[in-house]
Amino acid sequence: MSSSRCFALAALFAVSAPALAQREVKTIPVNVDDPQPAIVGDVDITYGGFVKLDAMFSVYSDGDVATPGGLRDFYNPAAIPVAASESAENQFSTFDMHAKETRLFFKIDAHVADATLGGYIEMDFLVNPGAGTEVVTNAYNPGLRRAFITYNNFVIGQEWTNFVGLQSLPEAVDFIRWPTDGTVFGRQPQVRYTLNDLLGGSLSIALENTETLLRPTAGTVSGATPVTANFVSGDGNLPDLTARYAVKLSFGEFSAAVLARELRADLAATGGDAPNNTASGKATGLGVSLAGKVATFGKDDVRFQLTAGEGIGRYVALGAAADAVVAADGSLDTIPLAAGFLAYRHVWSERWRSNLVVSTFQADNDTTLTGGGATHSMQTGRINLMYAPVDKLTFGVEFTHGTRELENGQDGTLDRVHFATTYAY
Repeated sequence: MSSSRCFALAALFAVSAPALAQREVKTIPVNVDDPQPAIVGDVDITYGGFVKLDAMFSVYSDGDVATPGGLRDFYNPAAIPVAASESAENQFSTFDMHAKETRLFFKIDAHVADATLGGYIEMDFLVNPGAGTEVVTNAYNPGLRRAFITYNNFVIGQEWTNFVGLQSLPEAVDFIRWPTDGTVFGRQPQVRYTLNDLLGGSLSIALENTETLLRPTAGTVSGATPVTANFVSGDGNLPDLTARYAVKLSFGEFSAAVLARELRADLAATGGDAPNNTASGKATGLGVSLAGKVATFGKDDVRFQLTAGEGIGRYVALGAAADAVVAADGSLDTIPLAAGFLAYRHVWSERWRSNLVVSTFQADNDTTLTGGGATHSMQTGRINLMYAPVDKLTFGVEFTHGTRELENGQDGTLDRVHFATTYAY
């Protein structure tokens, strides 16, 4: 890319990442005279991704938010500040700009003997920013997003959890393209098998990496300091089990997914002092998620997702609620939750489109165990306008209003205007 193009891209403000483009890099021919060739046909190596610049102005009703990272880089409603009282409210506003969402992937496809074999690696600079600062260079580390092998109907490696219905995700300017508080979100190591052509659809079953996210018992302290931060147990004997059935019809795409998992803590450290310094116990987590996209008028569509269950906190809304809370005796008590979103996409013309999205999250915390500081509910509304002057280049602007309420009734809000420019290559 010429330096003039680089400077032109850096000068643009911008919008949501469209589907990743990909480009063929190299095709490796096979020696057909080999009596027993290891590879049948060609090996296709492709790459793709996008360059993206984000710029956002945010107003927080109840306090400052640290930089860099987190809520300052992308929308995470569970991190919206909440003041302890009206007198403690302190409105805070800030302008942020970064290119950390820029993404790159490599893909390999081949036919080996009678099998279809592939590999995929994807990274960006947002999931693992490292020690980069905004003082001089804004240098950030690449971070692994997805890395998996495909072998016939198997996916083996790190991929989006099988519990999420990707077809329902609306287009957004924000890094978290779908409504954060209303959706399943997670990428993790897994082994997945997909059975195609089953009653007109496909059934995917996966064994996925397990982890238990816990909240300390109310009143846990370290010295004189209250301990309320969620923590992971690091214990687990069984992988999480997911199953998803997806079907494409003439008027839309739909999926239904279920999740079953064991929550486990084996003398896991809570961060507090005795007797609330460890958690030990087991519990069962169960969840269901429905997702879809329905065509309406012209090129417009409606998209939705509904998720409910208990003991599934880490899978929903970026872990806004824990899977379980530690009871007084150190055992685990699961936390029920429900979340969902509804989105309408309107195509104004070949180059212009908009998305209107509303989403919600609610956790049913036992406040005698969690205390009043646990997140009870979150709601978000967003609307955007996307413009693609040429193929693969998109400008966008988005307004987001989000609220977060604790179990004790305290709440906080965030209002954000977000600009982005994305060039998919």
